[in-house]
Amino acid sequence: MAVAACAHADLAWLPAGSVMLFGVILLLLNFLDGLYKLAKLDWHIPVRLVQLILAFRGGGSTLEQRAM
Repeated sequence: MAVAACAHADLAWLPAGSVMLFGVILLLLNFLDGLYKLAKLDWHIPVRLVQLILAFRGGGSTLEQRAM
């Protein structure tokens, strides 16, 4: 509890809106970094893995077969 109180006291001089703005900016940068990492990913292996899983799942993928 003392650590949380100390951390809160360190930010007490900042207006509440600026702390929230910093959090939103940090969240946005984290999202953009994730998109960048996804764009660099070699998608060949994950797509083949999904195809392999679906192939051994048990057969057909038509809606009529799933309804039965």
